[in-house]
Amino acid sequence: MNANLPMTASLPAVPALKDAALKSYLEKLSEGIRTAYSNLANINPPFTGTVDAKEFGAKADGVTDDTTAIQAAIASLPNSGGVIYFPPGIYKITSTIYIGNASAPTPSSRHNVSLVGTGVGQNWLMGGTYESCTRLVWGGPAGGTMVHANGPISGVQIRNIVLDGNDVAATLYDSYRSFGERLVNVLGRRWNGGFAYKMRANSPTFVSGGGSPVDNVWEQVSCGDPYAAAAAPYSNGLSIGEGDGDVCECTWIRCSFMRQNHDDAEGLRLRYCDHLAFVHCYFVRPDSANTGRAVVIEPYSIYPHNIEFFASPFLGGVWVDGTYPSEDPWIAAMHCWPYYTADGQPAPPAGANGTTFPYHMIRGVTDRGAELGWPYSSVDTVAASGTIAPNTRFTRLTGTTTISTITPKGDLNGAAHVHDLYLRPGSNVSTATGGNINEARTLSAGRWYHLVYDPIVGWNFVD
Repeated sequence: MNANLPMTASLPAVPALKDAALKSYLEKLSEGIRTAYSNLANINPPFTGTVDAKEFGAKADGVTDDTTAIQAAIASLPNSGGVIYFPPGIYKITSTIYIGNASAPTPSSRHNVSLVGTGVGQNWLMGGTYESCTRLVWGGPAGGTMVHANGPISGVQIRNIVLDGNDVAATLYDSYRSFGERLVNVLGRRWNGGFAYKMRANSPTFVSGGGSPVDNVWEQVSCGDPYAAAAAPYSNGLSIGEGDGDVCECTWIRCSFMRQNHDDAEGLRLRYCDHLAFVHCYFVRPDSANTGRAVVIEPYSIYPHNIEFFASPFLGGVWVDGTYPSEDPWIAAMHCWPYYTADGQPAPPAGANGTTFPYHMIRGVTDRGAELGWPYSSVDTVAASGTIAPNTRFTRLTGTTTISTITPKGDLNGAAHVHDLYLRPGSNVSTATGGNINEARTLSAGRWYHLVYDPIVGWNFVD
């Protein structure tokens, strides 16, 4: 026994069977056994893959600052990762919880970290009560971030947890250079003046073949009940591609992203990203109004492109923040299957807040069966007569000439005629009256011009 247990007390020799001696022997035997088991309890057991946040001092009473305890629980995991379990309760945090210890471009030494709670309580669409759930509540400074995946890192998971910004935190979860990430049944609420969720990357590249977060899947992730900021910055939904690193090949399934009731608040911002899929997702305001910026396209080089929406309605319109991304509109920013118009959303090329944009930026089909997006026709030389007779909605102009007539082509529903012109760099083209164009102007190279045709008065520029 002494060879196998870390004993601090040895057992006595067996005495003669006399009452007093036997009693003394049994007492010392009991003391030796207690000492042996006490020392065994101090030996670290083998890691089982899961640790309890409360084992590291978290109180989950909504009053005690649990930040240090939660961070200690994450730090206790081996580099191969593990699960931090959060029993039901309210975990107050006063600074950002970091998952991963990366120092860019060096990846994190710890991967496969999972934060797992017991659920998000009653859905916010049903009133949003949070009994018997796991809730992290912000108690830190204004504008803070609650949870940050500090990548490059792989295998991060967050499940069955409420992230409550407490009307103070600007961002609930920031996914930064995270690969193979899974968020399931996560509810965000009461964030203030930022995007509830972010997925982003930055250069330089840090893995073979590129530096893009890929294979991230979020399922039943939502944000609701945003703080109503009186002025910008407003409380927005999801931002993808902030920074100078690409985000690609990621999927959102049955997610809901709410923005505050303001026409300049944003449900989804797309920037440096491509080949993403939204399946049965929803972009909405608390008042269910169909106005404002449901989706914002922020052009960055040739991005965003090939963003797919499957049965994913958004209340409001599309708003383009910046210069149109490409002179070759063969790559659409968005594909919608379908683009919903039944609730009064503006149909492309009409955008949010009374704006317009070229047809090529959104393709697919509307819920009424109308096709979105048309291919362009490349015109290298305009006829000497100054007439364009396009086969499609877009004409790309090259060279030096003056045009005065554009042969109309019917709009999607046949009720109007529209056309987009693009002047390639190094060209010098102007329009003149005398045909069916009503304005003489010199076109600027490198930009699109949108024209609308009236059968009575002719073509008018819409800037």
